[in-house]
Amino acid sequence: MRTMLMLMAATAFLVAGAAEPDDPSWQRIASDQAGGTSTWVMTSGVYNPQRKKLELEVAPAEVKKAAVEYEIAVTPYDPKLKSHIASPDHPWGNFLVKVNGVVILDAPAASYISKGLHKIEFKPELLKEGTNVIELGWQKIEPSSGKVYGYIYFKADDTERLRAWRKLPKYTPEQFPNDDLYIRLLVRL
Repeated sequence: MRTMLMLMAATAFLVAGAAEPDDPSWQRIASDQAGGTSTWVMTSGVYNPQRKKLELEVAPAEVKKAAVEYEIAVTPYDPKLKSHIASPDHPWGNFLVKVNGVVILDAPAASYISKGLHKIEFKPELLKEGTNVIELGWQKIEPSSGKVYGYIYFKADDTERLRAWRKLPKYTPEQFPNDDLYIRLLVRL
């Protein structure tokens, strides 16, 4: 019986590990350095999502599975409560993820904005050869819904370009040096 339980546990570990982003069968398409000094870039409402452009150098028909991988650097912050909130029951609004303008996720945010590495799979048909745009942020909420926006802290390389961008008095997501964000495409061919 003990041998059977150990075998079941080992099998469960191997199956769970196969879906992880570190699985070598995933190819990571990234422009960040993912090393050295890192910092964060904040998204605080529906009007400032984070966008990243990544180049796919293979025909999308060759991609069997695809995912967006991103990293949250700090536990999200609720400005109304003036506190970082890790509770899965907090009434955050919906987290919105788009690939090339198509929504791949519109769901309650708590499990998608917690500190750490996240992966969201999507249909590879949404990819195109060349530039692909990934967008992450908040879905618009109705004031009467009881839902709230918070500050989401996406991890990024701490580069001179990013530090210069932060000093701008006003900016748009299109001006953002998105190469620094830890937002990546994962593909399996």
